[in-house]
Amino acid sequence: MASVTTSGGDVTLSASEIDFAGGSGSVSGSGMLILQPVSPTQAIDIGRGSEAAQFDLTMTDLAAL
Repeated sequence: MASVTTSGGDVTLSASEIDFAGGSGSVSGSGMLILQPVSPTQAIDIGRGSEAAQFDLTMTDLAAL
Protein backbone atom coordinates (compact mmCIF):
# COMPACT_ATOMS: atom_id res chain seq x y z
CA MET A 1 0.00 0.00 0.00
CA ALA A 2 1.37 3.42 -0.89
CA SER A 3 -0.79 5.38 1.58
CA VAL A 4 -3.91 5.01 3.65
CA THR A 5 -5.93 7.99 4.84
CA THR A 6 -9.33 7.93 6.49
CA SER A 7 -11.58 10.85 7.33
CA GLY A 8 -13.30 9.07 10.16
CA GLY A 9 -14.47 5.66 11.21
CA ASP A 10 -12.56 2.49 11.86
CA VAL A 11 -10.67 0.44 9.27
CA THR A 12 -10.01 -3.31 9.50
CA LEU A 13 -7.46 -4.92 7.18
CA SER A 14 -7.48 -8.71 7.06
CA ALA A 15 -4.80 -10.31 4.91
CA SER A 16 -2.15 -13.00 4.84
CA GLU A 17 0.45 -10.21 4.37
CA ILE A 18 0.34 -6.41 4.64
CA ASP A 19 3.10 -4.10 3.38
CA PHE A 20 2.93 -0.36 3.96
CA ALA A 21 5.34 1.01 1.33
CA GLY A 22 4.46 4.70 1.58
CA GLY A 23 7.14 5.61 4.11
CA SER A 24 7.15 6.99 7.60
CA GLY A 25 3.79 8.39 8.70
CA SER A 26 2.00 7.39 5.49
CA VAL A 27 -0.94 5.81 7.34
CA SER A 28 -3.19 8.36 9.03
CA GLY A 29 -6.71 8.85 10.22
CA SER A 30 -8.86 9.54 13.25
CA GLY A 31 -10.42 6.11 13.66
CA MET A 32 -9.05 2.80 14.86
CA LEU A 33 -6.88 0.69 12.54
CA ILE A 34 -7.15 -3.06 13.08
CA LEU A 35 -4.60 -5.27 11.31
CA GLN A 36 -5.23 -8.99 11.45
CA PRO A 37 -4.32 -12.18 9.62
CA VAL A 38 -7.02 -13.84 7.56
CA SER A 39 -6.60 -17.06 9.52
CA PRO A 40 -6.77 -16.92 13.32
CA THR A 41 -4.12 -19.66 13.47
CA GLN A 42 -1.55 -17.82 11.33
CA ALA A 43 1.60 -16.81 13.22
CA ILE A 44 2.21 -13.07 13.76
CA ASP A 45 5.67 -11.47 13.69
CA ILE A 46 6.22 -7.85 14.73
CA GLY A 47 9.38 -5.88 14.00
CA ARG A 48 11.60 -8.56 12.48
CA GLY A 49 12.11 -10.01 9.03
CA SER A 50 9.36 -12.05 7.51
CA GLU A 51 8.84 -15.72 6.96
CA ALA A 52 6.50 -16.81 4.22
CA ALA A 53 3.94 -18.38 6.55
CA GLN A 54 3.70 -15.43 8.97
CA PHE A 55 1.59 -12.29 9.11
CA ASP A 56 4.38 -9.81 9.71
CA LEU A 57 4.76 -6.11 10.37
CA THR A 58 8.35 -5.08 9.66
CA MET A 59 10.03 -1.98 11.07
CA THR A 60 9.17 -0.23 7.75
CA ASP A 61 5.49 -1.12 8.22
CA LEU A 62 5.54 0.09 11.84
CA ALA A 63 7.16 3.40 10.80
CA ALA A 64 4.26 3.98 8.39
CA LEU A 65 1.88 3.87 11.35
